[in-house]
Amino acid sequence: MHDKNDDLSSKIFYKVQFVIETKPQFPDLDMLWEIIKHIKKWATLKKSINAPQDLKLWTALKYGGKLCDTVDESYFTAVSLYRKNPEDEADISWACMMKECQYKEHYAPRFWTTEVGYQSLAPQKALISIVVSYGDAMGFIGETQGEPDVTVPRLVPSIQDDERFACSLYNDAPLLLNAIELGDGDGEMISSLIFDPERKIPLVLIMPQKDSSSPEGYKLGISPEAMLKSVAGNALVYYSTSLDFVKELSGVLEPEYRVKPGMIRLYLPIKDRNNPSDYIRHRFINYYEAAEMGEDLLTKIFRRVLAQDRNDYDKLFRFKNCQELIRRDSVQKRLEEERKKREALIESNEQDQSEFWEEYERVLKENDDLEDQVSDLEADLFQKQSQIDSMMQTYNANQTMESVFREVREMEDYPQDPRQILEFFTTVFPDRIDMTERGWKSLETCRTAPQILWKALYSMVTELYNDLETCRNFSEAASQYINSTNFRLAITNSEATKKDKDLSKNYIDSYHGQQIDISPHICSSTGKEKDDKFLRVYFATVKKPGDKGWLIVIGSCGEHLDTAGTKYQSKK
Repeated sequence: MHDKNDDLSSKIFYKVQFVIETKPQFPDLDMLWEIIKHIKKWATLKKSINAPQDLKLWTALKYGGKLCDTVDESYFTAVSLYRKNPEDEADISWACMMKECQYKEHYAPRFWTTEVGYQSLAPQKALISIVVSYGDAMGFIGETQGEPDVTVPRLVPSIQDDERFACSLYNDAPLLLNAIELGDGDGEMISSLIFDPERKIPLVLIMPQKDSSSPEGYKLGISPEAMLKSVAGNALVYYSTSLDFVKELSGVLEPEYRVKPGMIRLYLPIKDRNNPSDYIRHRFINYYEAAEMGEDLLTKIFRRVLAQDRNDYDKLFRFKNCQELIRRDSVQKRLEEERKKREALIESNEQDQSEFWEEYERVLKENDDLEDQVSDLEADLFQKQSQIDSMMQTYNANQTMESVFREVREMEDYPQDPRQILEFFTTVFPDRIDMTERGWKSLETCRTAPQILWKALYSMVTELYNDLETCRNFSEAASQYINSTNFRLAITNSEATKKDKDLSKNYIDSYHGQQIDISPHICSSTGKEKDDKFLRVYFATVKKPGDKGWLIVIGSCGEHLDTAGTKYQSKK
């Protein structure tokens, strides 16, 4: 089983945390064992794995153990940790990490990790944390599987549907896996909930849009069921089908917090009502924006914002948190053992003070060494966490850029004017590509077909930029670019052109006061300059401030700059 599918290489698919409490008629229910039985049921229903059915194996998992797929261990493994508080036997902590492999022919294997955390809060009451993440096998040469559909893991409704449990989120508010419809007269109620200072969970409000062409007379920007699949357990979902209710709610909400017909609004927990800028935190999407995005994109957006936020990691009890508790117990036990040893030595050596003090100093030093070890471990943990935070910033930046590339590829209408195209790329990718004043002026005579220019620029901000970042030098990056695109890339001009001082001056440009050489150029496959498929993009590569990578700077786009060959031909 792949054992490196950790936080650094995985993506959160879903997370949730809620409280479970046994109902009064089940006072002696073993809550942890019942949770494990729900996990067994969840694993058994999966067709891709062969979960063990022997209850002895699952019983062992309760007290810290391991079980595997009955056919092939690489398909599924489950490892658990069990911790009982040495100072309070009723205080139980338990965590389980389950890993399963999803194989698909010709695609990189995908590894799913499901973590379930259990912390007792009081007799017959516990906090449950569930985190589901996935990552694709590293080093696999080939495509990765597509983004998974937005769903709620079946383990969550399985626990929530257990009639012996009461599941809640905050202040005993029930865990709801269904959307709640609002009707006329519910305005005051939902307004009170929106501004409730005790509300700790976001609230999504979906309002109807008048639509006379619809049999119902209205439409919603997204179906409540789809929204619920995206944010269940991480937000409350309310909706209305009454156009009159929209007017009613506008009458009870303050202007900045109001909703309009067809609007989808996210109300985060209230922090400070007296802050005049507080309303900005509660973002919204209008009906026509929602309709343009489509339900699939909307569910992914809300899933990312509410159910995939890594900032909540510190609040979730996961496998590593249980490991840390057990480690601390071990250190504390060793310290306690040393303390008892020291007391025994003091008591037994009262008659020989000299020997006693010698032994006492030894034990004190040993104790200090242990404390130093604890301090060193905590410092090491802090350093590693800092490294993880740094890597996560890079990871999130890459995820954002990947989203931009995907949206660019999925665009239906592209700009048709060379200047509009260059303005688009320099705006969307300002840290990858830019133009000199001469470059902007060259667009006035650019006759290259928009689709050819678009493909060339897109290849430069993706393939060429990535090659510049990863290759050892420009020559190697150019070779890599040529092998991966349909365009040619000339690194420099001919020796005859370089020796001609007048021609060489034509390849010198200025960018923010810095002199640059724009001899390198991207070439189209046709050599006829009057052909609209003809393309020449002359550019330089400039080091960004702080040695933070390369910036591609275009000095001329479209026409062929004079060379020794073209100069000679013109004289003939």
